[in-house]
Amino acid sequence: MLLVLRDVNPHCVLAFTQLFGGEDDVSFGSGDLTQAQVDAVVSPANSFGIMDGGIDRYYRNTFGLRVENTLRGLIERRYPEGELPIGEALLVPTGHPRIPRMVAAPTMRTPGRIVGTDNVRRAMLAALRTASAAANPPIERLGCPSMGTGVGRMDPFDAVEQMLDAWRSFRAERAGTVKSSQSLSSLAVADDATPSLPHVRDSDDQS
Repeated sequence: MLLVLRDVNPHCVLAFTQLFGGEDDVSFGSGDLTQAQVDAVVSPANSFGIMDGGIDRYYRNTFGLRVENTLRGLIERRYPEGELPIGEALLVPTGHPRIPRMVAAPTMRTPGRIVGTDNVRRAMLAALRTASAAANPPIERLGCPSMGTGVGRMDPFDAVEQMLDAWRSFRAERAGTVKSSQSLSSLAVADDATPSLPHVRDSDDQS
């Protein structure tokens, strides 16, 4: 899965460039994320799915009010307490012809400052896990803005550093899963290839 980082804030773009510059499978730059070639976008919303500020309001204007209604409906059905916890994410259909899905991963319970928290890291990791688990079809290009730098008031470099930490943790998880699968396959092949030992009769059985 390719991570496509885009933002219109030059400070966030600079943070992307300096911190994600050496990472594989990452594209970054300045611009409108909804104009990028992506299969889904990350919404760093709040736990109640209210999309009236920052990038989330822009998503709502782009995809239509139905995307917020769908998200809030999913939260109400799947979480008895009526809120999506930080560190979890939901895959939401957008109805948009070019960007059909959105990954809602709250960075805050309610709109407000999140300076001094690890909310961005937790939200980013949840978004990556949810996107990678998507199927029919899989998400191959995930678009993501800077997280926590708008309503959350985080310094761009602090926020993007948490995003990078989450990305590396996710990559390590994926590498471990592949390695474990390969090890199990190797063991299965080894078991199948074990030759059967010939039966050796005791000397008393010999005529």
